[in-house]
Amino acid sequence: DPGIVPWRTGLTMDYKLLGDTLLAQKDFRGALQNYAAASSIEEGLLKKEPDNIGWQRMHAITNTKRGDILIARANEALINPEPVVDETVRRIADASLRYQRAAEIFDKLLDQEEAGSARFANLFSVRIKLGDVLVRQNKYGEALDAYQSALAVAAKAPAAQPAVAWQ
Repeated sequence: DPGIVPWRTGLTMDYKLLGDTLLAQKDFRGALQNYAAASSIEEGLLKKEPDNIGWQRMHAITNTKRGDILIARANEALINPEPVVDETVRRIADASLRYQRAAEIFDKLLDQEEAGSARFANLFSVRIKLGDVLVRQNKYGEALDAYQSALAVAAKAPAAQPAVAWQ
């Protein structure tokens, strides 16, 4: 409940304690995410009471920890440089993962009539999209498998007027 200040300040403390734990384990990204969540709540509190010294101090400490983590990550990157990942490659890989997850879910719904007749079209469509992404990744064999599995879905679907267009 955003209106209950003690709960909000307690939640910020939880985020920061978890951030401290993750920082001790050198999970810089996880720690940074938790400190960012705490900082977001603190900013909301400061908007309501910008002159509250305790909240200002709390927010300053959180920002200091966030800065410390960024320095630690930078130092770590000097010792063990992270490979540069092209944003396009990363986004395509993420899209592939999303399509795979969607296909798994639609596949589970395929034998459930209560899921509606669109279940065939949905699975067909996502398998085609998965095939297209695999082609972009130069994974032609896997793309062919995805396209063939889409064809199998189309063949399995009952012929009905709404399905004819995508079949």
